[in-house]
Amino acid sequence: MAWEKAVKLGVVFAPMVVAAFVVPKKELAGPPSWALRRAESQAPSLGVVWGKLRAFSREGQSWRIVYQPAHGAWVVTVRVPDLGLPERPSLEAASWLPGGRLSASAVRHLSGEEPLGFVEALARRDWWLAEGMVVGTVLAGKPGPRKPFAAAVSWPLPVAAGLLLAGAVHRRTRPQPRAPGLRRAVTMGCLFLVFAVLGASRAVWPIFAPGVRPFVSLLLFQAFSALVLAVVAACAFVLPAFGHKPTWWSVGLGFCGGWTLGLLSAPDWAVGLAAVPSRWMLMLAGPLVAGYLGDLMGAGGRVLLSPLGRLAPTAAVVAAAGGLWTGGGGVPLAAILLVAAWPPAQAFWLATALAAGFLPGAWWASVGWWGPLRDSLVFSVLAWGALAGWALALGDKR
Repeated sequence: MAWEKAVKLGVVFAPMVVAAFVVPKKELAGPPSWALRRAESQAPSLGVVWGKLRAFSREGQSWRIVYQPAHGAWVVTVRVPDLGLPERPSLEAASWLPGGRLSASAVRHLSGEEPLGFVEALARRDWWLAEGMVVGTVLAGKPGPRKPFAAAVSWPLPVAAGLLLAGAVHRRTRPQPRAPGLRRAVTMGCLFLVFAVLGASRAVWPIFAPGVRPFVSLLLFQAFSALVLAVVAACAFVLPAFGHKPTWWSVGLGFCGGWTLGLLSAPDWAVGLAAVPSRWMLMLAGPLVAGYLGDLMGAGGRVLLSPLGRLAPTAAVVAAAGGLWTGGGGVPLAAILLVAAWPPAQAFWLATALAAGFLPGAWWASVGWWGPLRDSLVFSVLAWGALAGWALALGDKR
């Protein structure tokens, strides 16, 4: 009946609507172009050419802007807070780049700080200070860590790798019905992501290192990404997803759940992806690849929890709640565990819908400029309209 279908729609959409209006939002981030103009006009001068803009990333309530000249001898990084003046730019130079070898007293006179120590390079001496460093004879800010995400993913990555291995072994030893359409869809998603990576490289600033030309860094990053996506496409043929017709219940809960997870977590890397030119390709092709990998890891979690019998889905849900509570890298791990608790025939569709709703929800909660907000709204309204039409038309034919 119509009222029964309306109740089902309410159960699916209610948590997302409540979260959108009740959960306090983060401070909305301005576009990186705004931070770029402020960095170039207000940041202290280094006395060296910064080069061209290579990358940017969102870090808390600030933008990190990365410059590098074409010869690649050094990398200049500027941190631009949303409120306040840009910090002193940091300078990372190749070890072979010549410079001065200042004494401690000269560094003290240049910086006005007590030097903490120095590092002998091939042709210069770099001094470390409490609030910065002296690179040869250039006073610069303190460079940030080259791997800012290492601490956040230190424990979820091994767990996800173990689940992926367990799921691959299980799917290889116990074949399941194959769906040629799903295999082709995942392969096409990998192909489109190869092109999307070109634009997304601006959000991956650690690939630009001093002493390496920028085009070489981009070429290596693109080749590595293409190789990884080729492996995923091959796995989609060898270890295919379960070929079963999707239900609106699984797709609707997945999309609304992913949208809510994105709204609640809104990680900094999602804000960075909102500024890349290929965000529509990421929104359309990314969920297919992420959904396939999530389904494979969910199968691994299902196998590992199988000794618990009927308690396995409950244990997966409890573990997913623990992952949500820890935050950071625990959020995607929680989504994987929710996929493990779902019936195998619908796990791929749930995982794909979770991934499809995550970026629009994260952008709605944390992005403060029109382009990504427009894309998030259009994508979400189209998805919600399609789900509502599907539910009202076929809700009694699950």
